[in-house]
Amino acid sequence: MTYKPTPSKKQRVLSALFVVFSVVVWTLASLSYNGQELPYRGLIQLAAIMMMVCGLQVMVRYALSEFRYILEDKENGDTDLLIYKRQGERDTKVCHVSLYNVITLFKYGEVADYQSRYGKVDNRFNYCQNIGKENMYLILYRDDDKLIEIRFEPDKEFADEIKRRLPLQRSGDQDFAM
Repeated sequence: MTYKPTPSKKQRVLSALFVVFSVVVWTLASLSYNGQELPYRGLIQLAAIMMMVCGLQVMVRYALSEFRYILEDKENGDTDLLIYKRQGERDTKVCHVSLYNVITLFKYGEVADYQSRYGKVDNRFNYCQNIGKENMYLILYRDDDKLIEIRFEPDKEFADEIKRRLPLQRSGDQDFAM
């Protein structure tokens, strides 16, 4: 089973706003009024550069990348969750988890203070296509003595399919791979 989240336009608009606003601020800081430069011009230009970097980061991380979630059934009855990230022509596997080792899966915000129940999260990986937490699900996964949190954006059908396969697992030979 494969699911590919639909990208929203929010990240493209946010990225464009950051870039445009940084150009406007840089230009305004470069202007002079009655032959006098703007006070703290260097700090204003530094803020413009920081806005440009933020805009480019949002563009590269969210607008120009695509995620694909795959449930792969093995011959021994186990199921693996594979997550691929595509940027341009490059398609890279960024996550491989055996569902046998998954502790729980829940929608973000459904379980209040889950860290008190399962322990402190040691590592957190975000494989969400969109900015925001509206459609985010969390997988808690134990790798030796570390608790790992995986954030991703499946639809309800894909998440239900993962939940359905969790108790059916018998043996997992794949831990966590990045």
